[in-house]
Amino acid sequence: MREENREQSIQPAAQTAPDAAAARSKGVGAAMLVGMITTTVYTIFSWFQWNAYVVPSWDLGIFTQLAKQYAAFPSTFTVLVAQNVLLGIAARAIAFGAVRLLGQPLGLLFGLAFAFSWGLQGAVEAQFHEIAFAVPLLAFSLTAFLRRQWIACMLWAMPLVFVQEDLGLTVAALGIVLAYRSRRPRGVWLAVWGIGWFGIATLIVLPLLNPDGRWAYAQSLNPAAASTIFLQPEKALTLVLLIVASGAIALRSPLVLLLLPTLAWRFLSDNSGYWGPGWQYSAVLMPILFVAVLDAITGCRNERSRWTRTYGRMAPAVVSTDTHFSTQLNSTQLNSTQRSAAAAAAHAALVSVPDASLVESDIGLMGYLAPRTTVYWVGNTNPTPDYLVVDLQSGGLPAEWHSVGDVAAQVHAGVRFQTIFSRDGYEVAKRIDAAH
Repeated sequence: MREENREQSIQPAAQTAPDAAAARSKGVGAAMLVGMITTTVYTIFSWFQWNAYVVPSWDLGIFTQLAKQYAAFPSTFTVLVAQNVLLGIAARAIAFGAVRLLGQPLGLLFGLAFAFSWGLQGAVEAQFHEIAFAVPLLAFSLTAFLRRQWIACMLWAMPLVFVQEDLGLTVAALGIVLAYRSRRPRGVWLAVWGIGWFGIATLIVLPLLNPDGRWAYAQSLNPAAASTIFLQPEKALTLVLLIVASGAIALRSPLVLLLLPTLAWRFLSDNSGYWGPGWQYSAVLMPILFVAVLDAITGCRNERSRWTRTYGRMAPAVVSTDTHFSTQLNSTQLNSTQRSAAAAAAHAALVSVPDASLVESDIGLMGYLAPRTTVYWVGNTNPTPDYLVVDLQSGGLPAEWHSVGDVAAQVHAGVRFQTIFSRDGYEVAKRIDAAH
């Protein structure tokens, strides 16, 4: 009886066929608007970040070399735009689900709250990562769950196992929740799919790809860290922000169980960079959290408690308001005079490196060099390059390396390099020998 009431509660009020079609058309239009706003705003930020030569990590250079399917727009910036489009698609899916449940004005605001949630902002600022594919897949799968379209929910969730190994456990958790909610065994098969691929990825595929023959992340997991979650500020902050972002109402939905696999590997890791709310690590949590809110709101409508029903009506506004206090995009830094001078120096450094060269670089300009040169990261054992390119300010070099000459002496002892460019922290050295 309770499930029947829940199913009835998510259906729109009785309408004539023309009225229903018009309402659906408006809902689609509102959701599309949210998606376009999301992609546009994030792409504008990415453009400023790209032109300011602000590079948070080396991942952008890696993904540029793995995803060269952009012949029409041969630039690493294309990869950033692709991520923003994927996030816009996810925002469109969440907004459509929200409009269907809450009505157009509130649903549109809820969709924007998801679009500019702190988890997605962190992902955009951290630049392209594979989770860009997971966010829309989760959004489509979980909004199908809301509509009780179980097969669609499963089909959208199944590819998640190929995005990132830990997402197999997220898929398994969804399978368990789906089996509970649908009262049908197909959810169990989804759970088996998720666990099976997690095992294949971590026990077979990734060890085969690792020169050390093991799953690298297994070495950083420390189960004893579970007892210190609330004693470490970064972990506690992440949990608090998740609760605040959902207005706490998401805790009423079984979908919050899908948060646990991602939170578990992050909090059990000995790498403190995984613990806090920054970077891209919380992006996959956002569609789970926001759809859990919608699911919980549906459940509140059937509660006997007047307070619970009232909070269920207020929750969307609370969630939408919380978004205004979660800004992570640092656009001020990108437009500073100091950054403009550094950007001009970075551009000049790039100009000094010819196309098709063999280059060794830190993370500073790696992504900019990757489309037109062969690039190696300076931290590995590499062939002797034609050029060394370093960013002494934020390239991630050891503190004792004060110049490109120091880098050359440390990683290519005995090979002669001549510094051909040095300005505002960017330096380029050219190899000097009989062949050059």
